[in-house]
Amino acid sequence: MSEDWINNEHCPKKGQTSPVKDSYADPWVDAYIAGHTDSKKVLFHLLRTKNYNTVMFEAVTKEDGSLDDKMVCNYWFDIDRDPMTKTRKKGNTSDRSETNFFENKMAYGISASKKEDGKIICSITALKKRTFELVCTDGDYSLQGVYDNKPAKIRKVYVEMKDGWTGPTIVYVKLFWEALEGGDILTETINP
Repeated sequence: MSEDWINNEHCPKKGQTSPVKDSYADPWVDAYIAGHTDSKKVLFHLLRTKNYNTVMFEAVTKEDGSLDDKMVCNYWFDIDRDPMTKTRKKGNTSDRSETNFFENKMAYGISASKKEDGKIICSITALKKRTFELVCTDGDYSLQGVYDNKPAKIRKVYVEMKDGWTGPTIVYVKLFWEALEGGDILTETINP
């Protein structure tokens, strides 16, 4: 990440939560992800109210683009201004940090298994009642499912949270799907 991003007027300021709450088009995060990741491997990203640090979910591939045995991974994409500025001062230019055991067990974990018919089924800890199929189309990986009776791929998840004396609680989760036919954006809200 360049200093231009940190100093850019569009980069979120200290203490600022997303001004485009639960919108499909968050200009800061979406622009940064598009410019700093391999979009062919990105399955989706998860944003939270807390800050702009984002959990990324990706397909794990070999050099030739085929799927690795691990199949999927997740990690923090630390793009919030304050932590980013601190890590840059220490000489760290990476925006990636691994999710830990607790984070994976409680919310952000993802797993994949190959079925006898060759399909790869993925599950996400935070969406335990759901399964998704990992699909590769022309070298682009996606997690696909059905929403509102339409085949679609998941593009982004937004989690609205509030802090309480026992810690953060989820107000709602919004899933943003892209219809496979026509590309319409479909929005699903899940209340805890």
